[in-house]
Amino acid sequence: MYVFLQVRFHEHKPDNWRELRLSMLEVACGVARNRFPNLKTVIGIAMDPLMYSRVLSEDFLRLDCDQWSEEQREYYDTENKKFNFLTNPQMQAQRIFDFN
Repeated sequence: MYVFLQVRFHEHKPDNWRELRLSMLEVACGVARNRFPNLKTVIGIAMDPLMYSRVLSEDFLRLDCDQWSEEQREYYDTENKKFNFLTNPQMQAQRIFDFN
């Protein structure tokens, strides 16, 4: 699964904004794994929103989910309380490509 994340800072970007964005991306990927337990790997891509940024940057993350512990599940559920990734009850998964 791929997770795409765009983060817009409404005020001035903090000095450690890349670290913050990467940690948000990790949580989003972990939440995706919790939501879809059959996933073995989650690829995360974070970027600046094109409309609001003159300088563009990207962060990439590969989350290996093959051996997923209860502690990992709890950690990402707890961290997600800050962000509420994938919590909309009307959201539905849709398979666009089938590589099998």
